[in-house]
This record gives sequence, structure tokens and C-alpha cells, in this order.
Amino acid sequence: MTLTAHRTADAVRLDGVVKRFGPVTAVDGIDLAIAPGEVVALLGPNGAGKSSTIDLLLGLADPDRGSARVYGRAPRDAVALGLVSAVLQTGGLLKDYTVAETVRLTAVLFGRGPADVTAALRRAGIADIGDRLVGRCSGGQQQRLRFAMALLPDPELLILDEPTTGMDVAGRHDFWTAIRQDAGRTVIFATHYLEEADAYADRVVFVRRHPHRRGGPRMTAAPTAHTLPRLGGFSPALLHLELRRMLRNRRTVVFTLILPAAFFLLFGTSAGYRSTRIGGGNVTGYILVSMAVYGAMLATTTGGATVSIERAAGWSRQLRLTPLRPAAYIAVKLTLAMIIGAVSVAVAFTVGAFTGAELPARAWLACGLLAWLCALVFAAFGLFMGYLLPSENVMQILGPVLAVLSFAGGLFVPVDQLGHTFATIAAYTPVYGVGEIARYPLTHDGNLGTAVLNVVVWTALFAAGAMWRFRRDTARV
Repeated sequence: MTLTAHRTADAVRLDGVVKRFGPVTAVDGIDLAIAPGEVVALLGPNGAGKSSTIDLLLGLADPDRGSARVYGRAPRDAVALGLVSAVLQTGGLLKDYTVAETVRLTAVLFGRGPADVTAALRRAGIADIGDRLVGRCSGGQQQRLRFAMALLPDPELLILDEPTTGMDVAGRHDFWTAIRQDAGRTVIFATHYLEEADAYADRVVFVRRHPHRRGGPRMTAAPTAHTLPRLGGFSPALLHLELRRMLRNRRTVVFTLILPAAFFLLFGTSAGYRSTRIGGGNVTGYILVSMAVYGAMLATTTGGATVSIERAAGWSRQLRLTPLRPAAYIAVKLTLAMIIGAVSVAVAFTVGAFTGAELPARAWLACGLLAWLCALVFAAFGLFMGYLLPSENVMQILGPVLAVLSFAGGLFVPVDQLGHTFATIAAYTPVYGVGEIARYPLTHDGNLGTAVLNVVVWTALFAAGAMWRFRRDTARV
């Protein structure tokens, strides 16, 4: 879908804009018009409202009174079309992406190709560190990375919030040289460096109750056409980048792919279990299915809970400056969780096939598919917890919780061996239904209707909780 920016006299227009945060008035009746092609500096003391004004222009906040328009559009629409881009101090980066992967992800969301990625890295002066993890970059290099990301949509308006923070004198000079090479682009930048404003701005706006300005406008050609991504930004390329990032995390690999198979080998492969029959297979096969369910639980919860890490790092705020729709973001997380869950089940079943597990031929496929599909409840659980818990170490909290739920739900010890009271409690845990359904093709035993109801109810509850927290989170990001 291709759209063209409105041809207006103003690139930016604020009319009587007021923004309050509780009893504090951050922006108090600001009126401001910026012509296309102007380079405008925002100056003012801390607390004057510079950052709040930038948030209004980017659609990260809505005015309580007055109106904000960017190229004749609502700011959120202008951002989604790639008409506006920004380098924000508060826009986080993910330390386990490489520099090039971070820029490539942004390119995917804006429909740009490899040549655009290469050009953005080169113009930002970071082409030589493309393979470096973001977490190993200096503050100045990370700021250059944000600049490269901002260049990708080829925006008509570039907003810079303290853009040269963390850069040395040479770095500042190179940065502004790159900005000046884009003659005709509208630029708004907030800075504490008065000499920077004097040297590079056509006009300085002192952010107070009533802005004061100096200098004159510089006009340019009309804005060009921009393209919205299909499916709100959901794409195989985005999934590939996210999957690479997740598998780069050794803790994820160990706990979701190796640990369940190790538990199976440790507790399920004794000679007695291999020789004891149950249903159409042996006890070793029964334990294998339970451990596959446990692995799928860990994997899907981990995939969903990655939103907690991204929120803590400020990445969610950075993504608000792209066309990625909230629904597409959630779809990416759920799909990623289910992919990791499928790999976990496949690893466990592969190990079991070579170490004495016996299941009927159809049960190998049916048990594996059911263990994977029913783990969707824990993908929803991970999303819910990811939005509920702000910790970067969310899985260190959820790991023990899942272990307790697995024991209580009959994964580690069969429910009928727990006693009547514990067996009754187990039927109400989210693990119970998944385990009973996944093992049913092997045992043909248990109350399948109760297990299905358990999975449906817990999935609905966790999904509702995730949606509730998601709406609250995006309302304030």
C-alpha cells in the first residue's frame, strides 16, 4: 500500500497544545509552525517540556488540549508511513542483536532492502562494526546505530533528542556532516549544546510557555510517496531475525532444548521403565511425553516472556517509531514461542526414539503434536507474565514457578500417586490439561473432556490478562 504525504505549508504544526501528567503541566499551550526543510533546535531548561513536545510529535503521547499535525496528518499516521523518524535517548536497543541485525530489522519493517541497510550503516559511520553485539558498543556507537535506524525510512522529518550525547568532538562533527548531506530534510533537534544549536540550526526555539524563535525558514520540494508494510509488519524475515536472537541466548538453548531431554534420560530410561507396559507403549514412552510437554512449556513461556526484556530495555518504545502494528508484534511473539516449542518437542522425541521409549506408531505423531499445540496456553502465560513483570530476568522467576506447576499438575509424578486431595487440586492447574491431552493417544485413559476444558479456560484467562496488560502498556509507552 503506497501513500503520499499531504502537500501542506507546514511540516509541523502545534496549535495550543497542552500536555499534563497528573498535576504537572509538561507542555503549556505551545504554538509552533515549522516549514519543510527547516533545521530547528529546541532549547530550554530541564523540565521545560522539550521531550514531551517530541513525544507529541511522534505520537508517543496525545495532547490533552490543542492539536498536533505532521505533514497534515496525525503524528502516529505520519510515523507509520515513514514520514517521521527519530533518534531518541529513551528508545532502547537490544544488546543481544548485532548492529547489522538491528538495522536489518528496522529495514524489514519499512520494506527496505539490503542495499538500504548497507547505506544506512555507512552513512552513520558504523559499517565496520556491523557484526558487533549491541551490548558491546559504546554509548556513542549506540547513538550512531539509532541514527542509522532513523535513516532507513528516508523520512521527510527527522527528530533528534540529544543526538550527540556520548560522542566525542570528532564524532559530533561527523554526525552533523551526515545530517547536512541531506539538504532539504526537515530536522528538529533538542540539545544542551548552545554552540551546536548556533552552528547547525536555521532557527532556535526556546521552549517556554510561549516559544520564542530566531532565524528564517528554508523551503524544499514536496514529500515523496511512502509504503506501508503488509500484515502490519509481520513477516518471515522478522521471525528469522527474532529466532536468531533467541537461539543466541545460551540460557534459552539449555533450559528449553537440552534440560527436558536430560531430565528424560535421567529419570525415564531405567531398565524397569523400559520393560513395564502402559497403554500401547512403555513407561519410558509415558515419561518421554511428559518431558516433551515440560520442554514445550518452558519454550513457549520463554518466547512469550521476551516482551519483558524488551520493555525493560526500552525496545518497545523504539518499535513505536516503526510501522509495526501491535497485533503484528503479538503475533510475532506467539509464532516465535510456538516455533521454539516445536523444536523442544522434536529434540525430546528424537532422544527418546534412540533410548528405549516405545509408543504406537500413530501415538508418536499424535502425542508430539498435542504436546506442542496445547502449549499455546503457556505462550499466552508467557505474554501475560512478560507484561506483568518488568524484570529482565523474568525466566529466573518463571522457571521455578513452572517447575512447581509441573509437579502439581502431574508431569513429574502421575496424578493418581499424589493422593485424593492433591489429585483434586491438580485438575485445576494449567499443566494438568496439557499433560492429560498429550498422553491420551498413548494411554487412552483419563477424563479427556475435563482436560480440554482446563486448557481452554486457562488459555482464555492468560490471553485476557495479556491483552489487558498490553493495552495498559501501550497506552503509556
